[in-house]
Amino acid sequence: MGPIRRLRRSRRSPNRGDRGATMVEFALILPVLALFTFGILEVGLVLRAQGQNVTASQSAARTASHLGDDRLADYSAITAALAALPDTGEIQALVVFKPTNSGGLPSGCESASRSNVCNRYDKAFITQLVNAEQADPGSGSTYFGGVTSCSGSAPDRWWCPTTRQARQSTGLDSIGVRIELRHQSLTNLFGSTRDMSDQAISRIEPRLSSTASD
Repeated sequence: MGPIRRLRRSRRSPNRGDRGATMVEFALILPVLALFTFGILEVGLVLRAQGQNVTASQSAARTASHLGDDRLADYSAITAALAALPDTGEIQALVVFKPTNSGGLPSGCESASRSNVCNRYDKAFITQLVNAEQADPGSGSTYFGGVTSCSGSAPDRWWCPTTRQARQSTGLDSIGVRIELRHQSLTNLFGSTRDMSDQAISRIEPRLSSTASD
């Protein structure tokens, strides 16, 4: 019986060792698996944010194109963009601009509004507008001044909507909307924030007569 018992003990020992080795290997692999999983999650969130920004800029450009020279064209374009973005707090700036001949953003509009070519709305203004709309939908339009023309302090006075060419007889302006976002990372694997931007351009829809002169 003695030899048999020793044989059984010798058979059990390798099994315990295998289990121990497996646990060690799992402990080593687990952080790698976790990193891989969180990496996929982070990339997915970034791609989703980029997709939402594309949708928002296209929606805003379509709205601005449809309204043409309507006094509240910019206001309506901004609210269209906000409606397409679930986290409006990530917006750093929104620019309504007259595209260059090559379809780009006019020089200087990446940092400030410029006369006759772009209105740049910064984060502070966007936040103010969001708060006003949340408290009383539609009240944000009061920030845009006059009903038929842009007042001296109106945020869209630099390229006033009422001056845009929206009649077939005089030629039609193109209009672009650029949205700049700062995406907040969930895992911080690739940094705590990621800046992204997207823009869409559309030709203003023709009108028989300009609303600015109606």
